[in-house]
Amino acid sequence: MRLVTSDYKKVVDVGTAPVWNSLYSTVKLRVSGKLDEESNEILFFLQTGECKKENLSKTLTGMKQVQKILKEVDAKDFVYDYRHLEKKAPWKINEAILSCAELYTTSEGKNLLDETIDLLEYACDNNIEIFVD
Repeated sequence: MRLVTSDYKKVVDVGTAPVWNSLYSTVKLRVSGKLDEESNEILFFLQTGECKKENLSKTLTGMKQVQKILKEVDAKDFVYDYRHLEKKAPWKINEAILSCAELYTTSEGKNLLDETIDLLEYACDNNIEIFVD
């Protein structure tokens, strides 16, 4: 799964879709109650991987808020799939990873939240959309 800007100049390779779904699931169940009232855009983005031009600023703000809150959520409290809570993730958590903000990485091993924020900032600066490729 890849998040791509509409000019194709910026890409975040999330890896498999279950990684993105786990991030969405964790935010939905562990974070959403702590977000500002205008959190619908970030939840939509995390659910779909898509962001329209008119929602970029709110989505970027929301993603930064998500990252800040996830720093306080223990990595062991992540959610693999909110629809099937009994499902276990096919990965093991390294003991060095303390928070959910550190847990999610791109296929290149970079922090997924940092890379996604960078993607959103680029899209905001260039007034372009983000979609799943």
